[in-house]
Amino acid sequence: MESVTTPQPSWLQRYGFRFVELPPSVGHQRHDFGGLQHYVRQRLHRCLDLQYARGARLVFGTGVGAGINKFLGVAGAGRKDTYFSVYGRIGYTFSERLRLGLVYSYYKNWSTLAFSDFARQSVTFDASSRF
Repeated sequence: MESVTTPQPSWLQRYGFRFVELPPSVGHQRHDFGGLQHYVRQRLHRCLDLQYARGARLVFGTGVGAGINKFLGVAGAGRKDTYFSVYGRIGYTFSERLRLGLVYSYYKNWSTLAFSDFARQSVTFDASSRF
């Protein structure tokens, strides 16, 4: 008879977060493998994005995401990072030729390695023009 091991819940799951399947128009899920300089990383990422257009010119958006990075192999040394991100965006279209936007984002990373725990905030201004 085979023994079945129950996986330990992630940090997000311990605090009541549950990952659910979302329609592609609302959010997305990504599960991939990637190679970095000295190790291979397995990533699971899920997010939810919402947008509200106040007329034809003014657009508000927000989003929230969470994920897990597992660093594989000997060089990964069992490292596992859990992260959370949130953003808010406002965009304004002056004309067909000029669009402006402002985005605030927050990113928090928890890792099994203490020096990889961090929080990051950013404000981004974007402008696009078409001639």
